[in-house]
Amino acid sequence: MKKIFLFLFVLSNCFLFAKESLSGLFIFEARKIDEINVERGSLEPSFIKDKNYTSCWIFHTENIKGIDSFLYYPYYDNSTCKTFESKIEINNQEIFFKGSFDIPFTHFYTLKYENKIYLIITTPLGKYCDQTARIFDITNPEKIIFYPSEGKFIEKDFGERFVGIYQNKLCFFFSKKRFEWNGQYELAPYYIEGDAFKQLCDKNGKPYFVNYSYKDRFEQELLIEEKNEYKNK
Repeated sequence: MKKIFLFLFVLSNCFLFAKESLSGLFIFEARKIDEINVERGSLEPSFIKDKNYTSCWIFHTENIKGIDSFLYYPYYDNSTCKTFESKIEINNQEIFFKGSFDIPFTHFYTLKYENKIYLIITTPLGKYCDQTARIFDITNPEKIIFYPSEGKFIEKDFGERFVGIYQNKLCFFFSKKRFEWNGQYELAPYYIEGDAFKQLCDKNGKPYFVNYSYKDRFEQELLIEEKNEYKNK
């Protein structure tokens, strides 16, 4: 009987059933990202520069100063690839990243903040309308900075509103798996420092986060397990 009581006590203190969406758990000032028109097409084999690849897509962009087009080489059409890394080539700069684009459903955005311009490319993750995002600093088109975000994704509740000002910093709200096997996740604000994403911390050095999972396998009912978040008044 004591064991049953202890189990119920732990359960009631560790799992809070939440009806609200994930996007409402952090109160932040969302920043608008502007979708850009992109014409896309595949190159004929004779026009593919990197002969390690058997396919290449070209994207023609609009309204991006200094970038007229860029190339995308998917890893699955690289005969020598052993790391599942695809390649983007922008202004003769080669950038490698893990994963690939779902071409028909890939979207392109720009974000302007202070003196920076970012290119954001989103593509479906294949998990209940969640997305992955590849983010580039294109302020100087001749020196593009790529911020790797492997292992992180955008929950469907956020959509395009996953960028905003939180604790006076420009943050990107990403989720990631806490364990590879059991469907438990962590949502957290990340900011850019140098050439990488850093998880935002409070004044005591503790990271802001929300640990969550779902009650059912279709991810319809949200369970909040633990959190450290600051709500602006």
